[in-house]
Amino acid sequence: MFRIVAAYLNITLFRRGPESLPASLPLLILTIVADVVLVILSTMAFGVDLAYHLLVYFIGLAMVLSVTSLLLNALRVPERFLPAATSLVGADCVLSVCLLVIALTGPDWSTVEGIEDAPVALRFYQLLVLWGYGIMAFVLKRAGRLNLLGTLGVVLSIYILTQGAVSLIPVESR
Repeated sequence: MFRIVAAYLNITLFRRGPESLPASLPLLILTIVADVVLVILSTMAFGVDLAYHLLVYFIGLAMVLSVTSLLLNALRVPERFLPAATSLVGADCVLSVCLLVIALTGPDWSTVEGIEDAPVALRFYQLLVLWGYGIMAFVLKRAGRLNLLGTLGVVLSIYILTQGAVSLIPVESR
């Protein structure tokens, strides 16, 4: 298990790619469960609406996994899906741990109304989001052997699709 966690950390730091993980559906499922638990803990620590943030998480996960599957099938390398998907979710686990640390060490989040109330913590959050997209580009580039422009196009497509889907959630649910 330590090797898997070390692989996730190395993928998060751009040291290793998805090829360092086995093609294992049980490992992907276990990693998704761990990430969901981390998302729940972070959401509760921030004191925001759990149902809404879980919905957003699952929409994002569905978009990432769907586009990754479509991409790798189109490139005729579907055998790379499980390692790539596991890499993406595993790296998200690492980032979720970082987010949990921010949530637990930051201010009383119920009093934060804007970035001026917690500028350092919120900047770290924004950095984690950008880092996550960088990891996604890195993993997809390695898994699909795409050029940089192609990889950025895929990541931008995932972002646009996810934001479009999230915008369809009724305002009352947010």
